[in-house]
Amino acid sequence: MVCSKRCEYSKGRLFLGGGVALGQNLGQYGTDPTRGASFWDRTVKNREFWVSTVVDFAVSVAVGAAVVGGIMVAAGITVLHSPPLSRQPR
Repeated sequence: MVCSKRCEYSKGRLFLGGGVALGQNLGQYGTDPTRGASFWDRTVKNREFWVSTVVDFAVSVAVGAAVVGGIMVAAGITVLHSPPLSRQPR
């Protein structure tokens, strides 16, 4: 499959979304001493950390898809309900 610039842009956005979800959860779980003795126990070995990270990433992808879908529907409605282009008489 040939990947265009648009495809690379999409992959970059997904990578950014995953990185943000991971960073937020590292901050939240990594600094809470009640979740484990060490940073490694609180994050990498903690199943709740990974589930939370995956859910955050999935929500960000779903919200992005919903926004794009809403924009496409709005554009389609606008085009369908716009008056036809009229020709000027000569």
